Amino acid sequence: MCIRDSYNKLRPLCEKLNFKCASLGFNFAFNTLEFDVIICTIERANMLVCELMQRGKLDTLAGVIVDEAQLIADETRGGLLEILLTKLLHYQIQIFLTMATAGNALELAGWLRAALYVKDVEVMRVEECVKAGSRIFYGRELKEVVEEVDKDGMKVVAVVKRAVEKGAVLLFAPSKQMCEIVAAHLSNFLSIGLKKRGEELLKELKYVKTPYFINKPEWLFKGIACHHAGMKAEERRFIEKNYRTGAIKVLVCTSTLALGVNLPCRTVMVFGVSIGNALLNSTLYKHMASRAGRISKDSKGECMILCKEYELPKALTLQRDTSQGTPIESTLKNTSIGLKRFILEAICLNIVNSLQLLLEYAAETFLFTTLSKTLKEDAKPAIESSLKEVMSFLEELSLIHICRCRRYAVCRSRWSPYH
Repeated sequence: MCIRDSYNKLRPLCEKLNFKCASLGFNFAFNTLEFDVIICTIERANMLVCELMQRGKLDTLAGVIVDEAQLIADETRGGLLEILLTKLLHYQIQIFLTMATAGNALELAGWLRAALYVKDVEVMRVEECVKAGSRIFYGRELKEVVEEVDKDGMKVVAVVKRAVEKGAVLLFAPSKQMCEIVAAHLSNFLSIGLKKRGEELLKELKYVKTPYFINKPEWLFKGIACHHAGMKAEERRFIEKNYRTGAIKVLVCTSTLALGVNLPCRTVMVFGVSIGNALLNSTLYKHMASRAGRISKDSKGECMILCKEYELPKALTLQRDTSQGTPIESTLKNTSIGLKRFILEAICLNIVNSLQLLLEYAAETFLFTTLSKTLKEDAKPAIESSLKEVMSFLEELSLIHICRCRRYAVCRSRWSPYH
């Protein structure tokens, strides 16, 4: 759920309990200590915790709730989330994690020394299928051969046109660029909106300070739009609002929407079996598929993977996976900034000032837990080797200074935890 949706949902409850509630945007425009509940992104939460630590006010933080905690396995943001959770764990701040799917939830609970609560929730039945080329498969059984639209090189128009007759369609594309390409392609073949309503949207868009859709009016006329992180927040809000009202029938989006804004639909379509440069895993696929089916409107939802012939085995594997999701693994070591930021923050915030203390602090990470399980032996030598390698790199860049007494210090003029 996105910050705005969470804030709108929690604000009435906070007011009823006489709690001051705020959503933290892209700046510290207010004194965070004045509020009881703050809703923010992982990045802002980490900055807030660092600020409280430097001000000596961490004891004012009662607890942290992390929604969609499976993001710890995300290659781009997972490392920062693990750093944040490790700090909270070190200072014994109460942590609550919530997630829909995780293949190793017990392992995560063990890392955080937490109790694990599992609740089976009745969800909308989703009928899954794979379209490879012109053929549609339910399981391994060929059910149908689709008659493609002439000049439709992507082979998506016919199935989108048929699906939109039943209700709204969310089409997940592998990248921001592909979002725009697919939306433009569909607009060349489909007209599923009302021209008058499209004109009304354009008039409304004049009050949104952005030229984004002014250059693409035919998309809105035809009930098609895209949604991705490259758009401004006000553009995304405009799209979300008009998708909910039904003015936009087909929304081409990136995978971030599967873990964020609540925009249910009748049919989900997944374009390909990759996300960026990586293969789509079963956990993220389940989140995408779970968007299909609108409570009180549909008896079932539909999810279709649109792939090429050579991608068919991978697509069928994704849909056959009935487990609780892909096991979550640490990405702290894999990301380009993970261990670097971990070390810099630990020194800058005076959590550690020697190699021994750094090793002890690193033993509190999920990375250490993961390595201990993988290596089936003491993970300290592997962690120590990785830390020493990164520290040498940071010293070469003059980001840290190692004193003769082997004490560590950060060159504060070159780095701070707010970077």
